[in-house]
Amino acid sequence: MKPLAMRPHHGLCLILFSPEGHSAAYASGMLKIIKMLGQSPQTEIALSLGLDAICACCPHNHAGICAKAYEVDPSDEMILNLCALKAGQNLMWEDFRRRLIENVLSAGELSRVCKGCMFLPRCAAHSNI
Repeated sequence: MKPLAMRPHHGLCLILFSPEGHSAAYASGMLKIIKMLGQSPQTEIALSLGLDAICACCPHNHAGICAKAYEVDPSDEMILNLCALKAGQNLMWEDFRRRLIENVLSAGELSRVCKGCMFLPRCAAHSNI
C-alpha cells in the first residue's frame, strides 16, 4: 500500500480535531482520515511539504495551491525540527503521533508551532493529551 502523504502540521490537526467551525466537506474528510488512522495506527505516512489527502477537502486549496502556505509552511518546518524528522521521510502514524505528543504538545510548543492559526485557541483548550 502506498504511504499516506501528510503535511507535518496536519498530524496535530488530526490529534486535536473538532469539526466545529469547519465546512461540512472538510470535517467529513478529516473524520474519515481520523477513523482510518485510529483503526490502523500502523498506516505508513510520508511527510510532505506539499498538498496531501487532507488538503483535498480544504477550502484554502485553490486549484492545487495552498492559499495559507505563508502560515502553514513555517509550522511544518518547526514540527519537523522539533520531532527530529525530515520532509519525505516515511514512518508509521502511531510513531508520528507519539512524536507530536512528546515533542510538541507535552513540550508546550503548540502555541509557537500553530501561531496565527484561527483554530489555535480551540486546539489549545483540548491539547491535554
